[in-house]
Amino acid sequence: MSYDEHPRVEESQSSPVSLYGKDQQLHLPCHNVPGLWFVKLGLDELGTLDCKFDIDHNTAKKWNLLPLNSPGSHHTDIVPLKTSQKQLSLQICSFSRQLVDEIIQTHNSETAPEDIAKSIFALPQSWPAAGHLIITINPGAHNTRTWLPHEFGPNHPPIQIEDFVFEGNNIVQFIQLSGMPETIFALFAAERVKDSLDTTPLLPLQPANVETIAISIRVNAGSVSVLQLNS
Repeated sequence: MSYDEHPRVEESQSSPVSLYGKDQQLHLPCHNVPGLWFVKLGLDELGTLDCKFDIDHNTAKKWNLLPLNSPGSHHTDIVPLKTSQKQLSLQICSFSRQLVDEIIQTHNSETAPEDIAKSIFALPQSWPAAGHLIITINPGAHNTRTWLPHEFGPNHPPIQIEDFVFEGNNIVQFIQLSGMPETIFALFAAERVKDSLDTTPLLPLQPANVETIAISIRVNAGSVSVLQLNS
């Protein structure tokens, strides 16, 4: 297979493509944006699956990923949605092994890694049922983050982790509470779309002929003002 399997599975001799290009020295996973920074097959049984990836200095500088001990690199476990100012989006995904294999078989060695990554990322998410998985980012680091078993489910969206990684060696631990041999875990990197940093509108759009009373919220440093606007 072209994703990272465990020794218990024999590697296919007919795999038509490598996810990270033919020359590992020139096509480092963490250089590819868009790209897959790791692709791992779930364990057959209960256990911990470690997914390591190294972010080199040039990549970290380009995407504003700070070194571990630099000022401003500290985060807490509780981070509000849509607050990241990173230029890079890093998403942990979970896919059906069968669907990933089908995607890989449709490409050949001439296919660009980013095209394969996009094709895989477009697949539906396939997370284990609630109660079967714990995910921890950089355990032991000051900005570690953990997702608990009750937070997951088959249709769970990808997990954003760009606020919890840094220049150098990083690790994602998948603590499996059951076997997941048909699950593929992957880390997808892409440039963040500027619009994705915008907050969701406070009010839905209303028809032009409907009178509404809107609430305008203005936030200044140290204060919040609420104004009533009569339409």
